[in-house]
Amino acid sequence: MKNVKKIFALIVAVACAFTSVISAKAIDATAKFTYDKALEQQYRFQGAGTTVKKAQLASGKTVYALCFNHAKEAPGINSTLYLVNNGNGKFANQSVSTATVLTSGQINSLKNRLAAYAYILDNGIQPDATWNDSLFTSVASSFTENEKYYATQLALWGVLYKDDTTNGVNIEGLTTTQTGASVSSNASLTKVKKAAIILRDKALSSSFTEPKIAISGGKSMYATTDKKYYRTIDFTVSGAGYTNYVVTLTNAPKGAEIVGVNSGVIKSGSKLNAGEKFYVRIPYSDVKSTTSGSVQVSATGVKRNVAVYAPVDQTRQNMIVDYSESKVVSAKADYSASEEKGGLEVTKVYTNAANVTTKLAGVKLQVLDKDNKVIEEWVTNKDNNPHTITNLKAGETYTIHEVSAPDTADFKYIKSPDIKVTIQAGVIIKKTVVNKGTTDVTISKQDATTGEELPGAKLELRNDTGTLIESWTSTNTPHVVVNKDRADGKLIPGKYCLKETIAPEGYQLSTEEVCFMVNNDGGVDEPVVMKNQPKTSIKISKQDITTKKELPGAKLTVKDEKGNVVDTWVSSTKPHYLTLPDGKYTLIEVTAPKGYGLSEEVITFEVKAGEAEKTVVMTNAPIPVTADMNITLIVGALIATVILVGFSLFKLNKQQEA
Repeated sequence: MKNVKKIFALIVAVACAFTSVISAKAIDATAKFTYDKALEQQYRFQGAGTTVKKAQLASGKTVYALCFNHAKEAPGINSTLYLVNNGNGKFANQSVSTATVLTSGQINSLKNRLAAYAYILDNGIQPDATWNDSLFTSVASSFTENEKYYATQLALWGVLYKDDTTNGVNIEGLTTTQTGASVSSNASLTKVKKAAIILRDKALSSSFTEPKIAISGGKSMYATTDKKYYRTIDFTVSGAGYTNYVVTLTNAPKGAEIVGVNSGVIKSGSKLNAGEKFYVRIPYSDVKSTTSGSVQVSATGVKRNVAVYAPVDQTRQNMIVDYSESKVVSAKADYSASEEKGGLEVTKVYTNAANVTTKLAGVKLQVLDKDNKVIEEWVTNKDNNPHTITNLKAGETYTIHEVSAPDTADFKYIKSPDIKVTIQAGVIIKKTVVNKGTTDVTISKQDATTGEELPGAKLELRNDTGTLIESWTSTNTPHVVVNKDRADGKLIPGKYCLKETIAPEGYQLSTEEVCFMVNNDGGVDEPVVMKNQPKTSIKISKQDITTKKELPGAKLTVKDEKGNVVDTWVSSTKPHYLTLPDGKYTLIEVTAPKGYGLSEEVITFEVKAGEAEKTVVMTNAPIPVTADMNITLIVGALIATVILVGFSLFKLNKQQEA
């Protein structure tokens, strides 16, 4: 059992070789190897032992080297494999032997399997007699120390002589007679063979991880929606053999910064965890024309290697030692941002009242930047209308400014107002600049019945936005409109509406709006006329109900629909005349004539424009005579009779005397 533990120590020592020089940047070119009897393998499959030697590297490190050379004891299928090159398993010379590293070309068949040897020693038996149990659970739940050792040794030789049918170990065909006392049962051998095959096959498919790094993304930057930055798409860093990487900006433009997708803004030269993404951004205002830069990612990885030493005197076996070294890997990506551009297409036209549009030549136009600097200037003609301007900065606001418009003796064009345009990236924005002409407009205020000019009407003229153009009072002649907003007083083409606010005396207020269009090509389509209807004449007659004669002395009142008194008068021997606007009215009596009773009648009548004179009649009945009044009449009649008789007698007496 002690010897078996030594065996474990041997394998463990070999495994230790993989960690003893991890910090070495490169393997020493030469080394001295000493033979240690305590490290020689005592148990072998068919004599195939594993020899481990101490190696003293030039750096002072002590490692254990695994020997791979072999010699045949006798020809045939049962060839005994030795790790020493003499037949008795003894070293011919126990002195120190100097060895040098073989080149890749000298390693021959070993060079493609170095990672496999390392895999076996990593996953085979360990210092505490354990191994990578997860690899072998399908074979058995437990292994003895001898079984672990033999499976490890078989796998190692299976890899070494994988393609050598003459010298190789036939793991699948191994029998108990070839294994020695430690693995003598068929059950134990079956476990060992299965475990060795698994370890061998896994080893043959393994490889050393080569530290590497790559970066993708970036290239053309784009503007963020809020126009604060230009930014790259997310950079993705891939590779192997490192846990974190450093990101650095090189040739960085003004304002450039690194933004970790998960960590926010970071400084150039900061570390990010493997797999973490980032992007580069530049303030929108710092990008002029085309701006470019680079971003570099770098990482320090651990590269695992294997070196094969060959003794100088060739009396010693070749030795394999694995080691690790640091390796810096880096990658770079470029990015660039081009100032976003757009453009304008400007068409100059005039449009008449019928919405017929015609391109207009002879107009001087400019495009101004935000500082009112002239970017482009041109005069329209049939060949460059519309006119296109490109290479304008996206996000900037430009002004289309008309310097002058064409004028003729009979017709003048009003200058178009400035147009503000904000440029969009990759878009040619189309704008139509419309000119409207100016002309004189005459407005006539007329009597609706005679067609004559009607003075005294208060009028207002407004444009289609409701802005007051002019107000005036009509006279005996038509009115020429004066536009207070223009030096020449002309109306610009468009829609206008005329409204009356106060009617002339004796006329009804016109409630209609008279609207008209001023054309670009001179004047209006029809004369602008507003007419007023005279108020309707109302004849009110106060009559005796019996004689139908005019009855003086009655106090009368006329009220409108809202109860407002529009007229009050006392009747006479003639009818009373009123001139009233359209509407409904009521006539009532306030005080009755003497000798007549008060009329309780309420007469309603309606006035409509254009109607002939309307007559409204209200009657009163006399007050009836009572008894007291009859006595008075009789007495009066008697007195009158006495006087008459007396007068007659006096006259007769005079005649007789004569």
